[in-house]
Amino acid sequence: MRPTTQNVVRDARERAGLTQLQLANESGVSLGTISVAERGGRLSERSAQRLAAALHVTEIELMRAASRRRRARTTNEQPTAV
Repeated sequence: MRPTTQNVVRDARERAGLTQLQLANESGVSLGTISVAERGGRLSERSAQRLAAALHVTEIELMRAASRRRRARTTNEQPTAV
């Protein structure tokens, strides 16, 4: 399975033994942003940097996962009828 933002953030957070609230406090990223990321939402570059540092993963891992998810959504979209 390819990693998605949600897999990378959630899995790294759980490996670190952190709750979402603890990760928010350690990273300076809002609890809402972490929740959105764990559901596959987009991360700003700054949020990705902060989460990566707090989770001891690379920012590239987070951003690549997010990028793959966006591409997959785009290529799987059905054309709209005219």
